[in-house]
Amino acid sequence: VMKVELEEVLSQRAYMLLYS
Repeated sequence: VMKVELEEVLSQRAYMLLYS
């Protein structure tokens, strides 16, 4: 369902936040 999409988006968002 949408769990995989959500996890992927959160991973990308966290990555960007960590490496800004």
